[in-house]
Amino acid sequence: MTLKETITALTKSAKSMRVLYVEDEELIRENTKMLLESIFGEVVVAQEGQEGLQKYQNGTYACVISDILMPRMNGVAMLRAIKAQNPAQHCIVTSACEESSYLLELINLRISHFMLKPIQTQQIIDVLWEVVSIIENEQKAAILSVNEEIWQAQHEILALLGEVGETRSHETGQHVRRVAHYSQLLGELYGLDAHETRLIYSAAPMHDIGKIGIPDAVLLKNGKLDSHEFGIMQEHSRLGYEILKNSHRPLLQAAAIIAHEHHERWDGSGYPRGLAGEDIHIYGRIVALADVFDALSCERVYKKAWQMEQILEYVTREQGKHFDPRLVELFLTHQEHFLDIAHRLGD
Repeated sequence: MTLKETITALTKSAKSMRVLYVEDEELIRENTKMLLESIFGEVVVAQEGQEGLQKYQNGTYACVISDILMPRMNGVAMLRAIKAQNPAQHCIVTSACEESSYLLELINLRISHFMLKPIQTQQIIDVLWEVVSIIENEQKAAILSVNEEIWQAQHEILALLGEVGETRSHETGQHVRRVAHYSQLLGELYGLDAHETRLIYSAAPMHDIGKIGIPDAVLLKNGKLDSHEFGIMQEHSRLGYEILKNSHRPLLQAAAIIAHEHHERWDGSGYPRGLAGEDIHIYGRIVALADVFDALSCERVYKKAWQMEQILEYVTREQGKHFDPRLVELFLTHQEHFLDIAHRLGD
């Protein structure tokens, strides 16, 4: 890139950044300030180290650019104080002084960018490009770290809420964990991207959260439900959706979809809305298969656990009826992976 192109690209990255520039020589200070102001969003200027330190303590800066030899407080003393306050502060030193004691202390202070005067425009642009790139990468990493922390917190909360819902119906927390893992695996096999498979993994434990609104007499009945009781039980899909639907968070939106649609059936005979085929969201179709597979393999208050041969026969029989045909095909083709999850996360 030409110098002009480099400055233009640099400005796009640095326009939101604030820098502190400390220089005692007026001509150098004014010329360099003009260049910095064409790149950064805000440039705060000081004429010597003590003034620079005071301004630093009253603000936050992406970078500090400083001369060494200045009256009242030299640049090394100022940077020493700045680094004591913020060891991660990015600093650039500009100086005509090559005295080894100064250079050694700058190295000890982990000042990695040093420009010897007289400084050419290309030289300072190259250094600024490098420093701004480092700052940008650090900011992206910090954002990713915060986002990851938020995601993990949301995941843990949803997992715990899912377990609470299952505890009411005398299920173990392992049920929601297994359903989450089965759903993630089905999503991967189906071709969902990493973001969606992560969404479904974290949202799947909330599939039965609506059961918290179902009376114990129905939820805990030891035996088959009559038609009236079954109608009450079906309400858990709608209740779960109502609990979650008003959130704008992608994770809770996914959980709302799953709670609402995991009892819909491919042939349209499910509930609560009688959706059919691909009108059922893929999240609902995936969790429908994952939930039934796990429910059949475990003992419940109203039934004994099925043998695995019986479960596989049932899933095969329900291909294109209860379940998405493609998901059943993927499930049967890779059944050893599902059986491994069932073994690892057994009650």
